[in-house]
Amino acid sequence: MDSDDEWFPEHLEECVKAIEVTDYSICSALWIEEKAGKLYSLNEYEWFVDSKKRIEMDLNIDINRKVWVFDERFFCYTLCTGFYCYHINTIVLKREIIKQVGFFNEKMKSNEDMEFLRGCNKFCVFKAPQYQLNCLKS
Repeated sequence: MDSDDEWFPEHLEECVKAIEVTDYSICSALWIEEKAGKLYSLNEYEWFVDSKKRIEMDLNIDINRKVWVFDERFFCYTLCTGFYCYHINTIVLKREIIKQVGFFNEKMKSNEDMEFLRGCNKFCVFKAPQYQLNCLKS
């Protein structure tokens, strides 16, 4: 996690519970950004609201549910459309994924999180229902 990010107190507990009671191996959550002293949720950004409508049609995701579950099409979809609803700093995953996928490629100068997520593509992605990360930006 970046030094300017903070998990909400319930984030880890809720993600672990979600993983334990489902067949999913990865849990991610939405985040809130702080810019110039003001907090913004993703739902305040027009691009995110529009993108939610597209994933409902393209990936058959019920955006009205508190939990969104993505299948193996998710990673390719994010690359092709630019849509994202995950933040690498919110991801909680089972230890066996690290054993199978490996760690971040430290030789990469940027986008090592995308390379890591590409390896995780065969696992389902589960979105936690609440905002659970503050990205503190100056």
